[in-house]
Amino acid sequence: MEEHLYNLAFERSVLSSIIFINYHDADNLDEMVGMLDENLFYLQAHKNICAAILKLHSSGLPIEESFIQKNLVALGQFDERTMIEVLTTNSIANIKPYIDEMVDKARKRKLLELTTKIKSMVFEENNSADDIDAMLELEMSESIIKSGMTMPITMEKAIEEFHTMKIPEPIRTGIEALDNLLCGGFEPAQLVHIGGERNVGKTTLMKQILFNTSTDNDTLFFSFEMPKWKMAKYTERMRGKSNMKRYHIIDTNMMKSRDVTDVARMIRTMWRKHGIRFALIDSKMKLNHRSYKGNSDAEKKGEIDSILSAVTQETGIVILMIVQASREELKSGKMGSYGSVLSDYETDMQLLLKKTEGGIEVSCEKNRQKVLHYPAKLWFNKEELKFDSIKTGIVTYQTPSSYTDRSSLIAGNDEKVEIMVL
Repeated sequence: MEEHLYNLAFERSVLSSIIFINYHDADNLDEMVGMLDENLFYLQAHKNICAAILKLHSSGLPIEESFIQKNLVALGQFDERTMIEVLTTNSIANIKPYIDEMVDKARKRKLLELTTKIKSMVFEENNSADDIDAMLELEMSESIIKSGMTMPITMEKAIEEFHTMKIPEPIRTGIEALDNLLCGGFEPAQLVHIGGERNVGKTTLMKQILFNTSTDNDTLFFSFEMPKWKMAKYTERMRGKSNMKRYHIIDTNMMKSRDVTDVARMIRTMWRKHGIRFALIDSKMKLNHRSYKGNSDAEKKGEIDSILSAVTQETGIVILMIVQASREELKSGKMGSYGSVLSDYETDMQLLLKKTEGGIEVSCEKNRQKVLHYPAKLWFNKEELKFDSIKTGIVTYQTPSSYTDRSSLIAGNDEKVEIMVL
């Protein structure tokens, strides 16, 4: 069983390689030391050596046997036998596969520690199931972040990688006018707020996006406003190309909890199992945050967005979250996330829906991707319960002087034209 939790030979090889690379390949020293974390090591003596190496490196001192020994002796941690074992172990050129294996085993040890902690919280402290869930969510998210940490790179290196990498394509919504507004669709890894007055069609539009994108992508709908059978009833009436096997739904009765940590956990689970690209939360007003200990409602809303934003960065998915705009926001035509500065900061995009005759206008109030700065006009199709991009008649749009050059619109070079839509 112990071989599943640690590998002392790997630990010695990694430490030996760091010490000897200091002599032979100093250019790669920063990268290799950047992979180290004393918590990756099982043996306490190995942890101590690793800590000494990190301290020497951060101080600009040589990572040499004499310096390591001096540091450990000063702390009363020097183990001569372990040091000799490390120094007599063959070094390796590429330590990353060894580090990856050590990360996996360190995380297994962490999980075993958590089982002990759970038993204590249940039998000795009599904590609630919600408190235990919150603890697990926090511990696991910290574990994920630590295990994925790498050293910063130079901007020159980042530019080189940019020119050789495959840039993620925007995910099209399948609604032409909206995709035009978004310059091709939603870019990955974003938290998007969708706001507007009551009954403007926020849920209808978002369900339509999930319906359309489910053709090529797995999606997830958190239906906290209505039970799944009602959503199934309305979705069945929608027409067009889609794949209902890739369109997943969960409602309040299935979740049993609307806590943001449980929602975040479910999104991560569905991303790992099904590779979901979109998640829709209807709505933010229904979410709670049981581990929040403060008294500020605005701050609590901000922390909810902070948790969900971290999920988007970790997984690369787009989270669409319906919010209810305040009266002040509706009057000003701007979204302000109920006064929460943190919420505004964590949100990557804000889409505001306004009622017009026969449909809605969708405008982008905040963005971290390229968008057009005029509203997209959508017409409501009562028969199919969806929005369309076209309607027979004369429609006035605010469009750029050259429609093919979208950058001219972003720069403010636009004009009003009338076009015939057939």
